[in-house]
Amino acid sequence: MRGEDIDPRLGHALLVPDSPVWAGARGAWTFVYTVGERPIGAGGSVRVEIPHGFSAPQVDHPGRVLGLVQASTSQEDVTFDVRLRPPFPRPDSHAFLRSGQPVYVLITSGGLRSGEQLTLHYGHVASRAGLGARAQCFSGLAEFTVAVDPDGSHAGRYTGYTLVGAPLPLRVTGGLPHRVLLVSRGAPGRPSGGSHPTASASPPTLIALDRHENPAAAGTLLVAPAESGGNTGNAGRERRIWDVGATGPTLSLEPHEIGHVARPVAGDNGANGTNGANGTTGAGSGSGSVWRPRARITFLGPPPEVAAQGGPAGLLLPEDAAPPAPFGQVDVAGNPVDLSPETAGSYQVFWGDLHTHTNLADGRGTPDDICIFARDRALLDFVAVHDHVEDLTDRDWDHLCEAAARHNAAGRFVTLVGYEYSPDWPRTYLHGDKNVYFPGEAGLLFPPIRGPRVYENPPQVIEEIAAALKEVGALMMAHTHARNVASFYDPELLRLVEVYSCWGNSERRETAAAARPVMPALYADFSGHYVQDALARGFRVGLVASSDDHSGHPGLATWHAQARWYPGGLVGVYAHSLNRADIWAALWARRCYGTTGARVVVEFAVAGAMMGSEVHVDRRSAMLQITARVLGTGPLAHLTVVRDNQDWREWSYSLAHAPWDVSTTVGETPGDLSPGTHYYYLRVVQHDGTRAWSSPVWVEVAA
Repeated sequence: MRGEDIDPRLGHALLVPDSPVWAGARGAWTFVYTVGERPIGAGGSVRVEIPHGFSAPQVDHPGRVLGLVQASTSQEDVTFDVRLRPPFPRPDSHAFLRSGQPVYVLITSGGLRSGEQLTLHYGHVASRAGLGARAQCFSGLAEFTVAVDPDGSHAGRYTGYTLVGAPLPLRVTGGLPHRVLLVSRGAPGRPSGGSHPTASASPPTLIALDRHENPAAAGTLLVAPAESGGNTGNAGRERRIWDVGATGPTLSLEPHEIGHVARPVAGDNGANGTNGANGTTGAGSGSGSVWRPRARITFLGPPPEVAAQGGPAGLLLPEDAAPPAPFGQVDVAGNPVDLSPETAGSYQVFWGDLHTHTNLADGRGTPDDICIFARDRALLDFVAVHDHVEDLTDRDWDHLCEAAARHNAAGRFVTLVGYEYSPDWPRTYLHGDKNVYFPGEAGLLFPPIRGPRVYENPPQVIEEIAAALKEVGALMMAHTHARNVASFYDPELLRLVEVYSCWGNSERRETAAAARPVMPALYADFSGHYVQDALARGFRVGLVASSDDHSGHPGLATWHAQARWYPGGLVGVYAHSLNRADIWAALWARRCYGTTGARVVVEFAVAGAMMGSEVHVDRRSAMLQITARVLGTGPLAHLTVVRDNQDWREWSYSLAHAPWDVSTTVGETPGDLSPGTHYYYLRVVQHDGTRAWSSPVWVEVAA
């Protein structure tokens, strides 16, 4: 656990086996602890930490429930108790690795001397070929730790335990391809004409993902251009064998290797949609055209060793670890590339993830790993290298900022630095979590303000923090999962709110599973903590989505894959170019929107002012033109203009007649609005469950 001391004189530990495993595979592992110079006496204990994502350890159900743990020793006269709670009260300390699952072996009589051994068996059962534990569903390096309290004195720093050595690593890899994404990386090009994007656009790239949304690690695919209706592109001309295990989970395609579709964007004049209860039909007449690359993918088979054994040696693959047998041919469409001239001015859409965590706190992967995965695996344009400030030392912060600086490259990939501040974790949620970002290569790392002052005068504490952050030009985002999104507002600092993450959709109260309701609302009253609650209180904040990923997979988050799983979100920003200054300016101006992970293009404006803007009119002004343009990644189900938290205008499409792309305009007479502030934003829902939310436009109506 983070922050604990290491003392190799206490002995050493081994993990058997320590060979790589597939994500989600079943296995059984043994931890062998050999006592060092200091004996383990009665009242002493050994702690083994099972990483988050592996089967939760349990001691009561042999053969029936995954995760059984049992212990043995090399000495027959030693008795012990295996338990899941510490033998002494757990300290209220942030040093605990909050995502770990500890197992404790308490020596109740006798003792272990130097060279004697304690063995912990995890997942060893009589059924399922003796493989009674499931590995984490996300790929990456899993780390087990072994620590001891030799005499029950609880003398170890922070937790009462002292580590016997560095973590025991176990490499978890992706499995066979289950689905393939086709990503046109970078901003949609806006050429002056033609049926293909400009030459400056990045080539389309395939990403092979396993059943659990990890980059795949094995398998062979056949790639060919896809047929595309009346426009066959290059279909049937080029084919390529893609050995995922040899070349990796991404594959860039040349123009002659893809099919494509180029179609005009439909204007919604009522023919393709139906009105909501309070809606009227749009008056759009169509707006430009959109291009989508297409590829046909055929699964040719797993590697020979997998076909022969059903999985890597020594593992039993769960039923859901393998793809369909095989998934055969599937046509994959890429995210939309806009061909329309100047539909959003001179801005382009860039994609990123603002909410990540590293192994400097309770996440997986180093800060460098986060940048590399975001750029080369998730194919993002920007990422925030970011962690819990309560866990960061000055040295950690320097390391995080240095890694971000190494990977920042204007025109290719942009990094931001920041941290998540939880002022009163773990006691209460008086303020919720606030994510802080800085415009340069470093920022202000203030010592966490905790203790009695937080509870005695919370507003004063937050104001002090805000004043310090504003002096260095910081930006704050409210993380709604931790409640109290509306607990603090300063328009010169709090500019964004996270409408969606792997914790779910926090726009408003939702009950349908398809809406992905935010997880805390499934177990407790979440009223007062939704994004709409903040907007109703007058907060002028842009709506973004990100992952809150702790698995080292920004942009492709699978952190909650073994619980109620929601994929992580993405934030799209409208910026002039791909550099840190322009991405920062877009976030500060709230020219941004959030999606549940798909790269849907969303444009929204009121009176010609883009999302994030503030408009001033009087009641005698001309009609406000509210325009929405959506380029989907699948058939659209609903487009809703929300005004003052009410679904004001809605267009709905049956699956049989659903367009992928729509442009529409609706009018609002200022004289029909009461004096004061009103706000509008767009909600998008596709038939596949994908959602997107634009940032609001605020309209100030003078009397």
